[in-house]
Amino acid sequence: MIDLESRFFERAHPDTEKMVDYGFRKTAEGYRYSVDILDQEFLVDLLVSFSGELQGKVIESITGEVYQNIRIEGMTGAFVGKVREAYGQVLQAVRQNCYINDDFSTAQANRIAFLIREKYGIRPEFLWKSAPQHGVFRNQQNQKWFGIIMHVDQGKITVGKGKIDVLDIKVDPESRESLFTIDGIYPAYHLNKKYWISILLNECISDEKIMQLIEASYRIVQGKGKKKRQDTKAKVRLKDSV
Repeated sequence: MIDLESRFFERAHPDTEKMVDYGFRKTAEGYRYSVDILDQEFLVDLLVSFSGELQGKVIESITGEVYQNIRIEGMTGAFVGKVREAYGQVLQAVRQNCYINDDFSTAQANRIAFLIREKYGIRPEFLWKSAPQHGVFRNQQNQKWFGIIMHVDQGKITVGKGKIDVLDIKVDPESRESLFTIDGIYPAYHLNKKYWISILLNECISDEKIMQLIEASYRIVQGKGKKKRQDTKAKVRLKDSV
């Protein structure tokens, strides 16, 4: 089955005030929005839960049944395509009018990016067209990286399927091994494993602990004045692999 909604609402979260202004109604289940499409042949029914999860249905007006053909991969006829397009236009309009764009895919990654901005006044830099969800955090005084959030296959880091956001930060090699005793911390993905570690941004480690590790990484690149060659090599390896 095709997940049509995820194509429109990736890296975004709903704004309830905007939703209400747009026409969403608050119910016991969440915020609901309904609109007719294709000369009232179909009704689009959207429900955004209080946790921000969106569910959508396209309902045939005459029968009252959910029109599932738009979600079947093999259904490519002109009429099905017309209904998909009309539904997509509704989803796109809701995204534009009721949602706020996020830098990253997971809630924790966006919180960490916000905390970095609050503490250091630094926003992520998105350097690669082939990896638009990879954001680098750079010390503004010496231009060295102290962190990078990447959107990767979880299986490349640890056991699991699907995509996940990970944070790579710099560490003191002497403390590196002890950090691996913490659930959610692994050898660095794509960067020099002697100096970098990867942290899963899936709520297994608290924001407070992650910010403590980020502060240590920031101090390392700020205070030791190491050669830029290490960061340059890391950048080339990452660019070649995405």
